[in-house]
Amino acid sequence: MRRKAFTLIELLVVVAIIALLISILLPSLARARELSKRTVCMANLKGVGTAFATYANENGDSWPIAAHSPPAQGTPNGATAVQYMGLGPNYPRTASTPTTTALTTIRSFWMLVRDNATAPGQFICPSSDDMKNNDPDPLLFYDFAGPKECSYGIQVPYGTMGRPSGDRDPAMPLGADKGPWGMVVEQGGPAPNPTTISLTDANGPDEWRKYNSSNHGQQGDGEGQNVLFADYHCEFAKRPIVGIGNDNIYLSWPTAVPTVAQTMQQRTFTARQQWAPFGDTDSFIYP
Repeated sequence: MRRKAFTLIELLVVVAIIALLISILLPSLARARELSKRTVCMANLKGVGTAFATYANENGDSWPIAAHSPPAQGTPNGATAVQYMGLGPNYPRTASTPTTTALTTIRSFWMLVRDNATAPGQFICPSSDDMKNNDPDPLLFYDFAGPKECSYGIQVPYGTMGRPSGDRDPAMPLGADKGPWGMVVEQGGPAPNPTTISLTDANGPDEWRKYNSSNHGQQGDGEGQNVLFADYHCEFAKRPIVGIGNDNIYLSWPTAVPTVAQTMQQRTFTARQQWAPFGDTDSFIYP
């Protein structure tokens, strides 16, 4: 008895069905992978928070703050003597106590590595294309080797106000996925255009995407950011206005008592800024 075979049309139908199923399932699988990476990222940042808490417990409730030139007497709040807070080729990575004002904000992260409180891999978001520091002996250095070795930003610690510590308001963000512009500009890229944010808290997450971290998405189209708060808990925020009073965590206030709009929209971003938090509840996470 002759076996019945599939006809060409039947084979094409099967192939079409398989292709359709793949087209349906692949985005779902990619989404599941991203959500998994986002969870790992949150765990990393939570681990950094635990390391900060341990350090603070042994150092008078103070977070590690890298040695730096402090603001001169009379320097207004919201300003710092540090001129170069990004990562670049000329910062003093091997100097334990730099006498210049050129150093990174995330040098304070590296203090945790030197303290054996955490490891370089803890500072890499798996959703980003960053790669962990692989120095054979990290204790020979005092900072990360380059801009792609740290996925997170920290509350700017070099001014007179809002210095990151455990005595900040528990609802205040003190660390997060790195912001949307800092690393771009520090590596020679363009500043954002337009340079002033025009959105408010009435705008939804989709409209705020271009001002989110690029770790979870891409530049100008981020889905949000993991945020570490002063009470050491972490959460994923779909907009960067999660500071106290809808404060934009990636921009500093322009005045000591900003308007509601200014907490979200100011200051206008520039590279290698000498800005610092303008108040003790002003979140300004960089880069």
